[in-house]
Amino acid sequence: MAMGDHETARTGNDHMRQAHGQDHRGEDPPVPMLTAAETAALLGVSTMTVYRLIRRGTLTALRVGSVYRIPQRAAQTYLDELRLNREALRRASKP
Repeated sequence: MAMGDHETARTGNDHMRQAHGQDHRGEDPPVPMLTAAETAALLGVSTMTVYRLIRRGTLTALRVGSVYRIPQRAAQTYLDELRLNREALRRASKP
């Protein structure tokens, strides 16, 4: 092997990691993140409401410097829970 070839040589394990969403160094792929404004649009609320949900601990967020980033999965989970709760209330209110 020539000098530097070991950095680009792939093994069977490297291909397995790629098939499972990991790069050749074994790292997980980046988590899709949303801004507060993007999250507000997804949830159909104001950005101030998103900040309130973050402060209450209802919505998971990561603070990066002076801004928040919300994992897309956390926003979707919160939205799904809202829908389930509304549906449960609707069913409970029917005679």
